[in-house]
Amino acid sequence: MQHRSHHRLHRPSPRGGTLYVRALSMLDDVLYDVYGRGWEHVRVERLSSAIKEMKQRVRRAEDSDRQALLIALLILQTPQAARAQDAMDRRHGGAYRHRHKRLFELIDFNDTFVDTVLALHPDQRADFSLHIYDMMRDFCRRTRSHMFTPAQLDAITHGLSREIAVYLGARAEGFEVHMTSRVADGLGVDMQVRWPDSGRYINIDCKTTNSYLHRIEDLRREGRLKDYEVTTALTRGYLRVTNGHRNDAVHVVLFSVVPEVVGEVRNFEFAATTMLATKLHEAIHFYGERGDGFYRYEDTEED
Repeated sequence: MQHRSHHRLHRPSPRGGTLYVRALSMLDDVLYDVYGRGWEHVRVERLSSAIKEMKQRVRRAEDSDRQALLIALLILQTPQAARAQDAMDRRHGGAYRHRHKRLFELIDFNDTFVDTVLALHPDQRADFSLHIYDMMRDFCRRTRSHMFTPAQLDAITHGLSREIAVYLGARAEGFEVHMTSRVADGLGVDMQVRWPDSGRYINIDCKTTNSYLHRIEDLRREGRLKDYEVTTALTRGYLRVTNGHRNDAVHVVLFSVVPEVVGEVRNFEFAATTMLATKLHEAIHFYGERGDGFYRYEDTEED
C-alpha cells in the first residue's frame, strides 16, 4: 500500500456532518490506494478494482467505521449502476447486450443501498436520501460518468424503502428475517421470512403497488395466471410464482406493499406494523414451506 502524501481534491465539506465527511475521506483513501497518483482521474471503466477493495474494507470494518465505509462503497458503485440503469431503461446499444452484467451491477448497488440504510440509526435515515444524492452526483462528475436522473433514483429509493420497511417491520413483529445473496436477488428473492413457532417460511419479492400490478398483468399475458388467479392475487396482495428453471427453480411470493393496506412508509419504516404482520402470517399460511431451504439463500459476500 502506498504512502499517502498526495494532495486531495479541494471541495466544500458535504452537508450531513462528520459521518459524510468521513465517508468521502474513506472514498479518497481507497481510490489512492488502488490507483496511486492517477486516483484523481479514475473513470467508470476502472472502478471495479476500487469497489472490490472497498467491499473488503467493509467486511473487515469495526462497527464504528462501518456506516461511513458503506456510504463510500455506495458512492463508488453509483457510476456503474447509473450506466446500467440507463442501459436498462433505453435498451440500446452494446450496453444492453451485456444485460446480465448490467443487471448485477444494479443488484450490487441496491444491496449496498439497503445495507447502508440498515446500518444507520433511525434518526439518521430521515435526511439520508438528500445527502447521498448530492454525493453521488458529485462523484459522477469527478469520474465524468452518467448519473441517475432524479426520477431514476427516486424510483430506486421508493422500491428499496418498501423492502427495508418490510424487513424492519417483520423483525419487529417477531419473524425471523434475513436478506439474501446476490444469486437469490437474481431469482427475485429479496428476503426470506420465517415464523419461528411453525418453522414455515416464504421467499419474498417486495413490490410497490404499480410494480405488483404490472407483474400480475405480465403473468396473465404470458398465460401463467388464469383469470380467477389474477382476481385472487389482486384481492390478497400477494401471490406465489416459480422463478428460474430446473435445479435453480424457486418459489417466490410477490408481496405488494400497498400503503392503504399495510400503512405508509416514512424514513424507510412503517409507522405501525400490525397489518404487515397480518399479511405475512396469511402468506405463510397459504404458501409457507418447511426445511433447511430457509438458509439456502443466506446472504454471503460475493464480488
